[in-house]
Amino acid sequence: VSAGVTTVPLLLMHGWPGSVREFYEAIPLLTKKAEGYDFVFEVIVPSLPGYGFSDILEEVAFQRYHRESLLFNIV
Repeated sequence: VSAGVTTVPLLLMHGWPGSVREFYEAIPLLTKKAEGYDFVFEVIVPSLPGYGFSDILEEVAFQRYHRESLLFNIV
């Protein structure tokens, strides 16, 4: 990122039965500095376990609070 350009983290999450593939076209648009703006996004798109192309975590009952903790730690 160039000097004077701010990087803003942006967490994108897919829903069921989706995958990170839903965001492939949008990511380049979000990470490129647009004319007249002084920021770009640092895009974070996790593939949630058990959805899309990710395997199910069989050793742990991957509940909502596990997902929340995982996403909190990513950001």
